[in-house]
Amino acid sequence: MLDLILFIALTIITGLLFLKDKKTTIIEKTALSLIIGIAVLILEATILNYTSKIPIIGKILNINLITIFIINILLFLYIYRKEIKNQKQKNNLKFILTKKDYYILTTIILVVILTLLMYKGATQYPWLEDGDPWDHATAANYIKNYNTFDKPKDLYVSHYLAPYPPGYAIIQSLTLNNNTINHLKLINAYIIGLLLLAAFFLYYSLIKDELTALIGTTILLMLPGTTHFIFAQPLAFLLSTISLYYLIELLKKIKNKEEYKKETLLFSITTTAVLLTQQIISAYHIIAIIIITTTYYIYIIIERIKEENKKEQKNSIKKIIRIINKETTTIIKKTIPYILIIIIFTLTFYGLQFLNLGKQNIYESYTISKTNKDTSKWYSFVHTPEKRCAKEKVGIECNLPYYTFKDFYITKAQNSIDVAKGFGKAITIYSIIGLLLILLITTKKIKKKKIDEKTINYIILLLLFIFTFLGINSDRFIIKILPHRWWSIAELYLAIIGAITIITITNTTKKIIKTSKAKKTIIAITTITIILLLLYPIYTTSYQPKVKVNTSIWPPHGYPTSYEYINYLQTKTKTGYLKLTEKNMIGKTTIDLCSHQILTISNNQKTPQNIIPLIAELNKPKKHKNMDIKDEKGKPYKINKEKIDINIINEYLEKNKIKYLTIGTSCYKNLETNTTNQTKKIEEYNNLIKYIMNEIQKTNKYNLIYNDPGIIILEKVK
Repeated sequence: MLDLILFIALTIITGLLFLKDKKTTIIEKTALSLIIGIAVLILEATILNYTSKIPIIGKILNINLITIFIINILLFLYIYRKEIKNQKQKNNLKFILTKKDYYILTTIILVVILTLLMYKGATQYPWLEDGDPWDHATAANYIKNYNTFDKPKDLYVSHYLAPYPPGYAIIQSLTLNNNTINHLKLINAYIIGLLLLAAFFLYYSLIKDELTALIGTTILLMLPGTTHFIFAQPLAFLLSTISLYYLIELLKKIKNKEEYKKETLLFSITTTAVLLTQQIISAYHIIAIIIITTTYYIYIIIERIKEENKKEQKNSIKKIIRIINKETTTIIKKTIPYILIIIIFTLTFYGLQFLNLGKQNIYESYTISKTNKDTSKWYSFVHTPEKRCAKEKVGIECNLPYYTFKDFYITKAQNSIDVAKGFGKAITIYSIIGLLLILLITTKKIKKKKIDEKTINYIILLLLFIFTFLGINSDRFIIKILPHRWWSIAELYLAIIGAITIITITNTTKKIIKTSKAKKTIIAITTITIILLLLYPIYTTSYQPKVKVNTSIWPPHGYPTSYEYINYLQTKTKTGYLKLTEKNMIGKTTIDLCSHQILTISNNQKTPQNIIPLIAELNKPKKHKNMDIKDEKGKPYKINKEKIDINIINEYLEKNKIKYLTIGTSCYKNLETNTTNQTKKIEEYNNLIKYIMNEIQKTNKYNLIYNDPGIIILEKVK
């Protein structure tokens, strides 16, 4: 828990560096700093990653918690020096809560509830789920140990190090402690919870009503889309949501001819952080920016034409062009210095990765398969559904229809681990009503030519929901971007649309009660009762299935192995690779015989930085220049009896000063065999382990530390 407290303190200090605004209350600034601080830390760590390459200076200025803390505290003391001095002189602290502050504090309670739910679910078992979390753990440990997210050329460490956007690995690495698995689960749960805070600000910016924004945030808490699965999307989505909030705020200020430097700066910082965190959300974010900016820009031009018409009644094409030109020029001049932040950071990161790793390695880092270019994650997005299904043979099959109404209407008690499908009965009905209300209101306003800010925000909300809803169904389109990940994105807009329905029913009821001249207390109680009654069906049809999914025991999906999973269910004890997470093994220099990662699967151990995996050494003992984990045909290295050379293993451990060797079920995963029969493969694996152990015992150079069917831990003593 100390790692989370330290992380929160760091984000507040960092975020407040960019939130020095007298008009904003302390509560609001602190709440925003929790998210802005994360975005700034990603950018700051990216800068420090490159300063770490400078001789002498790089030993101090690198991705290191102490370095970042010292820099940010010094900057904080300098920026707030006048406020600190004045406070000492006055010796009294004025603390006034506004109406909005109370809603923000209530939202923070919701953040805590969701964080606790996600953390409780994630800690139902001691392992990480699937390959992604293990790879993120490896990436975070690598940054923590070596103060950089750049890996040596051609050396595989983790898929989630550069050239993959490093934002999530950076954030997980900053306050990383010896209990890597628990740390990842805790920080990930907190990031998921923070989305509610970002959503509240976005909703308030769109609706300009605190109660509606809070109801929308409450609904979002209850919707099932987000799970506690550890991957970069929740962080990127959090940053995207707060970025869109600042985009809308700056567009409003442009329309009202107010100063918008602060909003533009914060929009640029958060957008850059999104682009440095995950590609899927980056694609969504860019399109969302285009939708919002285009809609608001048209609105601004219409307003400027109205203003000009008051002075000059004639409405000519020349006048319209002049207004467009003037407005566009002004916006570009004022925003370009801040937009350059996005351009410089993203071009620097991806450009340097391209120069460092080369075109082929960059390409391979973003592919599903390194041997078949047709299954590239990037290029398979643009194909006809038939070709895509034929090539990939994953996801929705070519002969299946789009999702049916039932798929959205019902939330399943069993669901996907990364994103849950199905919205729930109540919210589906509320959202349909909400969409009809939005269409009715906007249509009336457009017909009467009384388009105002509320109308524009409703149009934006409608367009964003349609866009994300189409994203869910894009498996059947020519262009797709991992459709199953869009469920949680669409829920961001679904929640506020449902809230509009609830607030409309509530306000209608209030009007009826007011006509009967009821007391304010009765009206307030009635309002709260109606809201709770309308939220309850969402609780039963969306939230309860969500709790069930997120608090059940998820299997590790063969990574590390099913052995740890089955044994834990039966005995509640750690076995197999999970033994490496115990105190006596934390911080030891360890290597796994058959893993393709230089860091062991528990990710709590230390391994020298510039070495190749041991399995690669056994496969290519004479070709040290080629340090990739793939052979000449682009396939993962395999292991068998013929490739076991004890002399090479001994030399490898001695040369790299590694004390512990682990032999486990990664050897089963990477076993070179011609059989497809699982029983025979297990037999071959057992024979391989017996052979390895016999060869090792002959050397008298190893002590057996631990042994079970999942792992053997050996200590090299000579």
